[in-house]
Parts: sequence; C-alpha cells; structure tokens
Amino acid sequence: MQKIIIDEEFKALLPPLDPLELEGLKQNILEHGCMLPLILWNDIIIDGYNRYAICTEHDLPFNIIEMEFKSREDIKGWIIDHQLARRNLTSMQNSFYRGLRYNIDKKTHGGIDRIFENTPRGHNDPLGETTADKLSDRFNISPRTIKRDAEMANVIEAIGRISKDAKQEILLEKTKISRKKLRGLSDASEHEITEIARSIEDGTFDIEELRIKLESQSDKSSNTELDSNDYINDIVRSLVTPIISAANSFGANLQNLKQNSNSNDVKSMLRAYIDDLEKLYRGM
Repeated sequence: MQKIIIDEEFKALLPPLDPLELEGLKQNILEHGCMLPLILWNDIIIDGYNRYAICTEHDLPFNIIEMEFKSREDIKGWIIDHQLARRNLTSMQNSFYRGLRYNIDKKTHGGIDRIFENTPRGHNDPLGETTADKLSDRFNISPRTIKRDAEMANVIEAIGRISKDAKQEILLEKTKISRKKLRGLSDASEHEITEIARSIEDGTFDIEELRIKLESQSDKSSNTELDSNDYINDIVRSLVTPIISAANSFGANLQNLKQNSNSNDVKSMLRAYIDDLEKLYRGM
C-alpha cells in the first residue's frame, strides 16, 4: 500500500470544513464511495485531506493522481489557485488567498518587482509588469487592492500561528473585523497578536476595547521603565562624588609613598580603597 504523507504547511492553506459540511461529505462517501481522487506530489497530499481521513477511518478505497511540480512554492500557488476557483469562499477568504498568492509570487520574483516598481514604464510595456500588475489583471481588481490583501494575509497568518481556530473565525467572517483594521495590525507586536488571537478564541474580541487595553498596558510599562530609569539616575548621582573622592585619596597616597616603601604598603593602600568601595556597594 502506498505511503501517503500529510504536510502541515500545505494542509494549513486549506480552509477546514465546518461540522455540517464534514458530516455531509462523510455520508456521501459512505453511500457512494470516494468519487474524487486524492491529488499527491511525491506521496504528499495537496488536495483531499478530508476524503483521505474518512476513507482511512472506514477502510474505504480511493484513487490518487500524482502531479509534478518544480518547487514547494509552485505547490502552494496551485493550492491557492484551486481554492480561489471555488464558488463558496467568503469575501475574507477571497482576499486572504489573493494576498497569499501575491506573497508567494513576490517571494519568487521580488528582485524583478523592486526594479520595475522604481522604474518608469509605459502602459504598453509587458516586461514592466510587477506581480501586483499581473494578479490585478487576473483577478480584475487594482494592484493596490492586491497589495492590501497581502498585508491583511500576513496579519491573519500571524494570528493563525498563535491559534488556528482564531484564523478560521476571521476567514469564515464569524469574528467581525474589517480588512482595514486587520491591515492596521501589520505593525502589531507579538504580544498584541497573541492577545487578539486569544480574545477571538474565547469570544471576547473587540478591536477597539483591545487596543485601549493594550495601550494602557504599554503606558504602564513605559511608566515603570521611566520610574526605573529615575531610580538608576539617583543612584548614579549619589555615587559619583564618593567614588571620585575615594579614587583621589588612593592616588594621592600612592604619590606620597616614601622611597623605602614596599609592596605591603601598596597593598594596604589598595585594601583601604577597596574597603571604601565595598562600603558604597553595601549602602546601595
């Protein structure tokens, strides 16, 4: 029997079925068999995860089709294109997959894009097309929208790395957050992204309330840091004079050493100097 591999990176690109859809697929396969083949690449599933799980659980036969790709990036592009061809995607999912497609293509052709984005070109110059231009023509939306979709996709992916459930809540539009507000989180810290993901998970998500909460936490952190800095500055100011005084005294004693002085005399002076510093240390 052929060994079939589950690749989590490829699987994460596919939207999970909701419980009703999954149950419907299961009943259909149990009644009529697995009519659609699994799509594989080097024994790795790239389409048909749910069908494979159902057939494996119930010991049912299935067919496979092996496809050839040059790279993993090509496979990701194929998976995304396959999803964009579906008619039942939410508006958020459409934007998300367009953004992912841009990011993948940009990664492959980024150097070319940087050249053309900074080079004047005519309207009829096909060689000057950037990734955004090509996807704009393909999806019949503006290059600017494509780039915005990419920014939004990056944020959703970051949330997904914290919580797969939170990611799906956004993509299925069960969590109310606009594309604009998602893009506004592109500069959010890891802590902010984690807070957002967790609040979506537990059903308490409110972007405005969360922003206020995070800003308040940031202010408290800043105040604590300022208080800490003030404390350090006070210590430094209190130590400067006695340290300089001790050092000057030690230097003067060294200069006043008599010709018949020996190493024990120097050690004694150094010990006195160290004792002065230790007193300052213990007094901090």
